[in-house]
Amino acid sequence: MAPPATKTPTRLRRRSGSGPTGPSLREAAITTSGAAYCWGDNSAGQLGIGSNKKMSVVPVPVAGDVNFTSVTAAGQTTCAMSQAGEVYCWGSNAEGQFGGGPAEGSAIPVRAAEAFAPIALSLGGGRACGLARDGTPACWGRGTSGQAAAGPADR
Repeated sequence: MAPPATKTPTRLRRRSGSGPTGPSLREAAITTSGAAYCWGDNSAGQLGIGSNKKMSVVPVPVAGDVNFTSVTAAGQTTCAMSQAGEVYCWGSNAEGQFGGGPAEGSAIPVRAAEAFAPIALSLGGGRACGLARDGTPACWGRGTSGQAAAGPADR
């Protein structure tokens, strides 16, 4: 079912996720002014609204006053890059996909991967990967089959 129409459209610059029926069970987008919005499942706080109490069929603003340039969503985790070049994540951190931060995850954006300042960021399969300004890639989170590229698989 499509969200109801609104009278004041907001131009969305970037979108991530696979939709309410796809693998991520939610969508995420950034407005041209840098505000993040999420909609869909919120069972792990992945909408970033401060709780995991409800899902939303319409875009809801992510908590906090951080302006973002990009957002990526997978599984029960959402991460975004701030205009200052910092990574923020919310939702589940069960596989370490925050690159640090609270082990139980967070229902609001928290600083993540503080030792790494990527220019591009991607989530998927319980891990996050980023590309540094000098072209160096890095991954963190689940690596049971070597996905985190940190040497031998962490079985």
